[in-house]
Amino acid sequence: MVLHAPTVLIQFSGESDTRVLQSGAVVDSDDRRIVVEFLGQVHPGSSNRATVYFNEQDAFHRQDAEVVRVMKGGEVTQVVLATVGGVQEAESRSNVRVCVAAAGIITRIGQDACRLFDVSGTGIGVISPRPLRVGSTPTLRLSHGGRVHLGQGRVQYCFRQGDGRVRAGLLSIDADANNASLSEVCDLIQREQQLKLERLRRMSASG
Repeated sequence: MVLHAPTVLIQFSGESDTRVLQSGAVVDSDDRRIVVEFLGQVHPGSSNRATVYFNEQDAFHRQDAEVVRVMKGGEVTQVVLATVGGVQEAESRSNVRVCVAAAGIITRIGQDACRLFDVSGTGIGVISPRPLRVGSTPTLRLSHGGRVHLGQGRVQYCFRQGDGRVRAGLLSIDADANNASLSEVCDLIQREQQLKLERLRRMSASG
């Protein structure tokens, strides 16, 4: 499968939270493989299975794949995938949660400054300095690159990870219609990640 989409979203089976997808840049592709680069570390898991999501011809698709090789170098991780089966239609892109932890973005949940972990068109996942009560509806403010999303979020889950950090997920509710949507902010963050990947590749090639 030759991919024309410059970026893809990948779900690695066996991750601690398989609902969160990793955003990567397509380096190369043909009928049997896809080569993708990511900012930071990625963890394919022990099963080596993956699902690749991408936009093509104004539709959202998915392609099953197997991880063939993972190569880490500096700030970039390159993953080689072998395609399995054919391309299928996928769910709406607005429901897809994209991991943006490598971007180092801080968002405010009530009075707390939280590190943004993932974002979709309907909600966010954060690393919080303290536990958040499930069912509570704190103010949610996400600002990035001149785009601001301001509204309320309902805490859907909250748990302490193995490393001791608190992970929480919030569903966006009652957002101001005059503010940027979460989808806009999510797309902006992903575009910036891809631009950084391109700069790193150019630096590597010139060195």
